Amino acid sequence: MAEAARRAWCDRQGLAPQEINALVLRQLKVRKFQIATWGADLNAYFLRRKPQLDRVIYSYLEAADPEIAQELYFRIVNGEQEFSDAAKQYAQGPEALTGGLVGPLELGQLHPALAALLRASTPGQLHLPVALDGKTIVVRLEQWFPARFDQATGDRLYQELLQAWLEQQRAALPVTSHFSPQPLDGPACSPNGCQG
Repeated sequence: MAEAARRAWCDRQGLAPQEINALVLRQLKVRKFQIATWGADLNAYFLRRKPQLDRVIYSYLEAADPEIAQELYFRIVNGEQEFSDAAKQYAQGPEALTGGLVGPLELGQLHPALAALLRASTPGQLHLPVALDGKTIVVRLEQWFPARFDQATGDRLYQELLQAWLEQQRAALPVTSHFSPQPLDGPACSPNGCQG
């Protein structure tokens, strides 16, 4: 039964059983290379990347006018308006559709200034309006999810390191051309036909 299921899976994937074996063997060799090359330093690499891997959920409101942003900040602080209602009513970006709620997103995916602001926040902390790329934003950190060094994170970091290594190898290759155009003997041709 297992062999029949394997063949059916291979058929659905459009692969021969030998190709599956070669693919699995290749993946094992790549993993062995990753562990041999970066395994001893993977934890240190994780610690360097952790500030970008931590995830957050935050409320975000972007206003074109700093005075409106300031007014909305005070309404939210004083309990006169919920953040979500203010975002739906006044937000200038896609956050208007979500009531200002964004995430979870990795800090490395955010604008560096916004990531720094959220990194220095505690959950529930509402920040005074801040200028960011010509707009004024009001931000509140809702939840913080610290990155964990687990199997999935380790796999991702190995892939990052492998991709960076492959790029370095590619960049180090000399660029040569084995093609040298030679004039052809025969009629000269153009889109309008050949003459000769």
